[in-house]
Amino acid sequence: MSFSTTVTRISPVKLIPERPGYTQTPTLFSPVQEISCFREIKPGFGSRHIADDAPFTLRDSTNSDFRIPTDAEWAWLSNRFDADKIIFEFPDIIITTNAPPPQPIPLTIAGCLVRFIPPDIALPTVLPLGRFKPYSTAKRDIFPFLLPKFRFPTLDQRSTIVDTLQEEVNIRAVHFVPPLIIVELSVTDGRKYEYKTLPGKAGGLNIMYHHGEESFWSESREASYARLITPTATANDTTNYLYTEPFKLSPGVCVSSVACARGTAWLSTSAGILIQRGAERRLTLANHGFQHSDEVFHPDPTSGRRIGQIRLRLPPHDLALAELDPSITFDNQRYFEAPNPQRLVDHTTIQAGDWFECDGMSTGRIDLCARSLGASYPNKDSQPDLKIPYRNWEIDLHFSAFGILGANVQDGICGAPLVDGNGRVAGMFRSVDDAGIFASTASMDLLIREGWAVI
Repeated sequence: MSFSTTVTRISPVKLIPERPGYTQTPTLFSPVQEISCFREIKPGFGSRHIADDAPFTLRDSTNSDFRIPTDAEWAWLSNRFDADKIIFEFPDIIITTNAPPPQPIPLTIAGCLVRFIPPDIALPTVLPLGRFKPYSTAKRDIFPFLLPKFRFPTLDQRSTIVDTLQEEVNIRAVHFVPPLIIVELSVTDGRKYEYKTLPGKAGGLNIMYHHGEESFWSESREASYARLITPTATANDTTNYLYTEPFKLSPGVCVSSVACARGTAWLSTSAGILIQRGAERRLTLANHGFQHSDEVFHPDPTSGRRIGQIRLRLPPHDLALAELDPSITFDNQRYFEAPNPQRLVDHTTIQAGDWFECDGMSTGRIDLCARSLGASYPNKDSQPDLKIPYRNWEIDLHFSAFGILGANVQDGICGAPLVDGNGRVAGMFRSVDDAGIFASTASMDLLIREGWAVI
């Protein structure tokens, strides 16, 4: 719900007219994250943030792998960050230190994703590794060719792996999280699995099994990473941009539903992008933010005005498409501190390690690194014995999230587009895991198949 201080956002210099915007200040959030950029961009993992000052890289691009540092490189890392411990969970480095992280906080070190935690917190893992069951055996590899460790397998490769697994187990969901394949087993079929009886590898990648009521991504971890800040005060951008020059709406502005009942507050989320199919133009929204009405308001029903009405809902994707009122002007090319959206992209064009940005009404800009291609069995647990080919499953993406994320701001950022430096739109922000480490979105595959494109 949106009970907050009003903040105005300022975008970095773009080739567009100046406009009001959002700035993070130490009075609201600490530490301050400066505008992210990379001094070295590579497809997949290996890109280096501008604050990544390591004189070496641990990314071995020729073998699509990472390497352990030399003794001299260990010493450099320890001295640079006054490290108590350094844990490598490639592609991540976890650094425990009492020293405050450098400013701006680096997103990468030596080409690896980096996370800082204080030494008195229980040692975490980036992935919730405690959720795995010991069902797999390394003696069984179900894919005949070696696969790169830190790249997403192709659609054909994923289809072969998942459809082969379906011959032995009932799958609720599967996640390709390089260098792992994580299989969530159905919990409604009554099946039990014995110790080390299921396939443990596919093309050399380890297969891990999760067998529980909650999703694999639901487990909380104890660590509170320095960059994943829970704000001490919620700072939502509730500026009315219709009354602020140039009197246009854009991705990331506040949109709201009506109150669901007398005396209750409305729910505010972030505007997505304007898309077109033939003569139809629609604004993408977070479907869960408009459960009680089809009417859309900016910034809210009390201080703003109605801007449109939802014409189509896609609940499994948490997407709603709204028709804007004729008097409303929406400009995709004014996306605050994130790159401007240019085109929707199919999930097969996104590689593990690709970087995207998102700028929602409750967070400012956050940085996201593609980490997982996931897919849920279409009928979930209702018909676990019916084997539906993987190609018919809808794809989700999970991203390592770097920015101001926490339970208090999750709803506000939902609906904002994830865009990379080339204008590719990977999806609309949907949710964040319990630990605030991974963000998720449905892929844009369905919208592309249905003929929608960015205006």
